[in-house]
Amino acid sequence: MSRITTATKCWVPPSSPDATWTFPTLLFPFDLAKATFLLPLSRDDATLLTTTELIALRVHRLQKHQDDLDQVRDNVLHACFQSIQQFEAAFQHHIKDHNFTPGTLMLVCNSCVEKELNRKTKPRYTGPMVVLCQTTGGSYLLVKLDGSMSKLGFAAFHLLPYHPWSQTHATVTRITGLDDEELDCCRE
Repeated sequence: MSRITTATKCWVPPSSPDATWTFPTLLFPFDLAKATFLLPLSRDDATLLTTTELIALRVHRLQKHQDDLDQVRDNVLHACFQSIQQFEAAFQHHIKDHNFTPGTLMLVCNSCVEKELNRKTKPRYTGPMVVLCQTTGGSYLLVKLDGSMSKLGFAAFHLLPYHPWSQTHATVTRITGLDDEELDCCRE
């Protein structure tokens, strides 16, 4: 076998036939009889196991495999639910679940202004607008106070409740002039 070093001028690549090593008994593909390192043998037991005993012990361990996976899945689910409860307890004052009813006055966050350099001089919110309905995807359809309907759907985190001086409510059908069937078409 030739010597392989990088310091010599004549370097032999590791893939050369002289540098290949051959083992008479390989463990791959996985041979159950030769994989004795998987068995927890006690140090007191110095007897060697036969091939059939080794295979029988490995098969017995593989039968327990589904029970172990079920236990791991249960532990992971328990840890996830515990993490959710801990998160909700830690941030209970910050988590807001808005459920805006039709006819509620809203302000819409003007998110395109946030990235501009002169954002201090531009309005952060537009509106007030009136909630028309909530779509099946969870976004809200809004109407301006003059009755023009926005074609965009607004996510709940972009909406801020508008608190007017007087608490008078206007019905949505009176503002838009749409009846209930036309409102159902807008929801989809």
